[in-house]
Amino acid sequence: EYGNTILANEALTIVNNYASTFVNNQSSSGQWNNGSGAIQTQLKRNFAVLLSYDVSPDSSSYLDAVKDNIDWIIANRWLPATGGLTWTSPGGTEFYECHQIWFMIAVKMLYERSVGVYDYLSYGLDAWYFLTDNNYANIDMYVHNYENHSAFMSYRQVWSSGSYQTDNGIS
Repeated sequence: EYGNTILANEALTIVNNYASTFVNNQSSSGQWNNGSGAIQTQLKRNFAVLLSYDVSPDSSSYLDAVKDNIDWIIANRWLPATGGLTWTSPGGTEFYECHQIWFMIAVKMLYERSVGVYDYLSYGLDAWYFLTDNNYANIDMYVHNYENHSAFMSYRQVWSSGSYQTDNGIS
């Protein structure tokens, strides 16, 4: 009910308890410990904490925690030469479009909520370049898929071998 401060306070408590589950279980290196170390798990938790910040903007610890996790991602899943984000380990060979996009969204959300204090936008841009030609297949994954399969969307996955996933399998 609009204007019901009791319900609003209850909702705020629920959101803060939810975010605290992640923040209180973060390693000193910045990895979210509740769940796997896979890139998608880390990024989804960033979204949850950043959206919790929208409800509780006085909780700057939420932004600090996401910043620490982005630092962990850069140290443990980022390949500086390409801007690729490995799925599960620093030596991983699989790269997914959605992880690149989610990373770009997370660093943009963090930048906006921190009013530019936490600026990882250049990493986000490098993640985009990975999709558009700085990947192991040396292709713009959108244009190449459109020209070869009449679908203007990225290939789902690319491997460090230069292979990429298509509707017909692996190319």
